[in-house]
Amino acid sequence: MDSPNKQIMVIDPFSPSVRVVQDNKDQNIFIEHIQEFARAIGGPTAQQVADEYVQANIRLYYRGDLRLNLREPVLNEFRPDPQPALQQTVPQPAIEVTGTTVVSYVQTVHGLPIWQAGLSVLVIREGEATWRVVSGQNTLHPAPVVDEAVPNGTQVAGAEITPQTLAKHLGLDPSGLLPRINGTPRLLYYQYFPRARVPWDESDKRMVATVEQGAPGDDRSARPPFVFQQPVLPLPPPSGKLREETHYAAVEILFT
Repeated sequence: MDSPNKQIMVIDPFSPSVRVVQDNKDQNIFIEHIQEFARAIGGPTAQQVADEYVQANIRLYYRGDLRLNLREPVLNEFRPDPQPALQQTVPQPAIEVTGTTVVSYVQTVHGLPIWQAGLSVLVIREGEATWRVVSGQNTLHPAPVVDEAVPNGTQVAGAEITPQTLAKHLGLDPSGLLPRINGTPRLLYYQYFPRARVPWDESDKRMVATVEQGAPGDDRSARPPFVFQQPVLPLPPPSGKLREETHYAAVEILFT
């Protein structure tokens, strides 16, 4: 499968031909190969060159133990295996005008994806049959702490997910207008951040109502309500047993 005279090299993050961006925990979240150095990493397909790039340079993006199952698709089925892994997602088609494409991988644990955790490699076509790496973007979760509870399939509180049960969990009246579930609900792990939650109280409710009705003399009445107030749902606070930054099994539901 390897192309002739191709050399897979480990990237030197201190090279002048490489630009590195780190987060506040000193983890490399973006690496850009800005000069000819990246030409040494080439292959006949975007998927192959991205796979080989990740295999050679994963330590630049992840410091712990991470199993590389780069050609194994995510089945969204719970399989007892606490070691984090990196698995395949569906490759994006190449953009013909620029000759670029993105090959993405998702971080998994127990066979389930971690929400918004993964690695994306941008590659560009060079000539008729060669691709090279342009950059890598990293949202991997280092050493994820995972709740020990075994998830109960794609169920919530023991009930199959239907528009009625979804409305109930959203704090909506299940006898009224029901949400429409788009696609198939997906079982995954979600990292809990209590500070990211938007609290619900009566003042929020009145504020949204005032903007929606358009108070006299208020020029904001012509603007969408969400410009001034994040949409909130009348949900009770989460259980006090939830631990900050721990990954919990959850069901992702897309709805309108």
